[in-house]
Amino acid sequence: MVLPRFNILLIDNDLDDLKALEGFLTAKNRHIFKSYSGEEGMKMLEKENIHLVITDQVQPDMDGFEFIEMLESNPATRNVFALLITRMDDQLNENIAYSLTHGAVDYLIKPVPRLIAQAKVQVFEKLYFKRLDLEEKNRKIQELLRNILPESTAEEMTKLGKPKVRSYASASVLFSDFVGFSHKAKNMDAIDLVKQLDYYFISFDKIISKYPIEKIKTIGDAYMCASGLPIHNRRHAIDMTLAALEMKTFMEKEADMKITIGEDPWRIRFGIHTGELVAGVVGMKKWSYDIWGHTVNTAKRLENAAEQGMVNISHSTYREIETYFICEYRGKVEAKHIGEIDMYNVIGLKPEYTDIPTSYHPNECFQKILAAL
Repeated sequence: MVLPRFNILLIDNDLDDLKALEGFLTAKNRHIFKSYSGEEGMKMLEKENIHLVITDQVQPDMDGFEFIEMLESNPATRNVFALLITRMDDQLNENIAYSLTHGAVDYLIKPVPRLIAQAKVQVFEKLYFKRLDLEEKNRKIQELLRNILPESTAEEMTKLGKPKVRSYASASVLFSDFVGFSHKAKNMDAIDLVKQLDYYFISFDKIISKYPIEKIKTIGDAYMCASGLPIHNRRHAIDMTLAALEMKTFMEKEADMKITIGEDPWRIRFGIHTGELVAGVVGMKKWSYDIWGHTVNTAKRLENAAEQGMVNISHSTYREIETYFICEYRGKVEAKHIGEIDMYNVIGLKPEYTDIPTSYHPNECFQKILAAL
């Protein structure tokens, strides 16, 4: 592993002392920058990524105390380690105490002993690389959180320890599942079955990532996602319908490919419902962002009642999208534990909103409408 370079800035108006200190500290994976004044040193900090500053207390334009205080007060340089070089005189203890309480992390005394200087710089070099390692680990943790939780929920989790459970007056939920999956599970090798599911679900993940849609979870062969949360927007039903049509088109192409090579195609169906729900993170372990409510149950029943290869929506979703999409009314269809529901098959965007018949590809006109919502 190649370590990043450790950059040191030396500030001293005494050329001989500056050269001596440079000689002490030169080492592999280090870069030494030199400055003859505090003002010049500040300009160098603006241009270079400095990790450690060693400044003499006595400077022609500003003393070392002022320089260290400026480092500490600037958010861009606050994390730079600073060492003050002072002198053996009557003010030694006061100078050391003042520098340590105003931003310095350590000190050196002139004439600077070579071994002491090398040892102290090695300490801060190690601390710098440990800090880098911790920052990288924290970045990975944050990345993992954002992979399992919506971004705003992950930020709330980081700040508060646990995000609030929130209610939403209107959001859209989609369920999909594969038709005849139980039969496939009986006749396919289990590893091959899971690999195929993984391929399809990864493809769905990529599709919904184009829209303000949150993946909620997969349950067996079912895929569940929601739009309009955790940040509410007015176009959630439209976004969900566009994503569903794109997933439907993807699966149709996949089915054609399997038929071409003589394999049994995977067929899919979708259900979408729009309404109130509650969303959040519950429990203490293995966090997951989840949603609850009648809207979720209804979306699942719509998926159960969907025809093979179709996007089946409720009347509440239909009201949100009817201006832009071609929909076919299926009539009142019985839904388990719910009763009769008005259901519609979504065929595609209306001709005036797409340049490709029965497509999910919005044209320029429709993109402007979406941007305004």
